[in-house]
Amino acid sequence: MSVASSQYPCVSSWHVYNEVNQERVRKDEEAARIEEEKKKERTLQADREARLALLRSKSRGSSHSVAVDAAPNEESTALSLPDSEGRHVGHINLFEEAEKEARGKGGKNPEYEAEKRAKEKKEADKFTWYLGETKDGKKETPWYATLDLKSDRKPQDGPAGLVKDEKSRKAKDERRKAKEDPLSAITKYVSKSEKRERERQAHSERRKRSTKTRESSSSSSSNIEKLRAERLARERVERAKAQEVLQPGSALPTRHFEDSAYYHSQFNPDSVRRRRDEARTKSRRHQPY
Repeated sequence: MSVASSQYPCVSSWHVYNEVNQERVRKDEEAARIEEEKKKERTLQADREARLALLRSKSRGSSHSVAVDAAPNEESTALSLPDSEGRHVGHINLFEEAEKEARGKGGKNPEYEAEKRAKEKKEADKFTWYLGETKDGKKETPWYATLDLKSDRKPQDGPAGLVKDEKSRKAKDERRKAKEDPLSAITKYVSKSEKRERERQAHSERRKRSTKTRESSSSSSSNIEKLRAERLARERVERAKAQEVLQPGSALPTRHFEDSAYYHSQFNPDSVRRRRDEARTKSRRHQPY
């Protein structure tokens, strides 16, 4: 025996996986199984005895109940015969006497049954809508069964009826001729073509107006640019004049287009010399001291 078992014997005796406890559990299960089998056997024996006693009593034709000696359990009491008190099992009819009297007088009351059926039908009609009825339950006359349509379709008697039929026939012929006439088809096509032409002309007119509007806006913008350029040129001339008045000789001479041409160098040496002197003066002006 280990040290733990010698010091604490109760710990090893109550352990789940102890062999002694496992053997004890097996013995308890076996005893319970045997007891259950004995109980079932007693129940079956009591059932057999009760059935046998019932068959014997039926064979003898006796009207009294047979006392059955059986074990006091649920199965035997369920199979026992009804007692002498005769307890009623099932629905209790409180109007049994009235029903017996009604059956004795000739059956059910016809007026009551008619009122009951009428009431049930009225309740059912509230939620039922049959074909050919309106929502309020009234019969709806179809359009093909109205008297007005029948009277209109019915031919009249006498000369008035003949005149009316002749007029309707002529109107029908006129409609058919107008539908099948090629000239009407051509007229319809021409009218459609004219309509398309008018729409095209209107569209072209709208395009022309929009083009003119754009051109006028562009011309006005070009005029504004031209006026702005002229104003800037005038301002430059005025500034040059003011500079010449304030500082004589400081303003550079105005260059023209013909002065900057290269082929003038051999015909106008003065222009070339003047341009060279200007370049020398400018370079001398920007030299550091």
